[in-house]
Amino acid sequence: MSDKNLSAYLAAARAAVDSVKASLRYGAGNRADDREATYQRERGNFENHAEKLGYGPGSVWAAGQLSRYVAEIKVIAMRLEDFFGALPALPASQKVQRIRQISDQAKRYGAGNCSDQACVAFIELYDAGIRPLDIMYLTNGKHGFVAIGKEAAGNEDPSTWGGSTVICDPWNHDAYHLLPGMANGLLLTKMNCNCSKASSQIRV
Repeated sequence: MSDKNLSAYLAAARAAVDSVKASLRYGAGNRADDREATYQRERGNFENHAEKLGYGPGSVWAAGQLSRYVAEIKVIAMRLEDFFGALPALPASQKVQRIRQISDQAKRYGAGNCSDQACVAFIELYDAGIRPLDIMYLTNGKHGFVAIGKEAAGNEDPSTWGGSTVICDPWNHDAYHLLPGMANGLLLTKMNCNCSKASSQIRV
């Protein structure tokens, strides 16, 4: 792969990360920094709304505290929506449509954890014509992300993914080139999930 193509992959990955963060204003329910940022930004709005509804001081205070957990509540609501079948079931052959549903749902709620954010990024990149694309999950199930430019023959070991792989990891606010000789160490340190292997869930 040329340096020009690799640069294009990196630029697309960084743009997708920025787009995910702009689309999901409440961030991830399982990130302390996202919860704190939402609290600092939204606390006053929540308290003012409670006051306008006629609630007393204790309830107004509680409403402000609730803003810290709004992303977590929204993620739970999304999972319940999935559980009760509000989203139409799709056959395995239509995985991209399913990923698009999850992306749209996360944008509607304004929140999402790693798998949701990976779906939003995947659709951003897919619609921009970036190929090849994989949604990846660490083999211990603790984190999801997008790989751009991964070789099809690669297995769960990231050192087999080829020299042009770019990782797009919006949950971690990160996008980077995954050099084969450093791949395992990078996944360990960047994702901090005690796992350096990942499997592809969908590839286009």
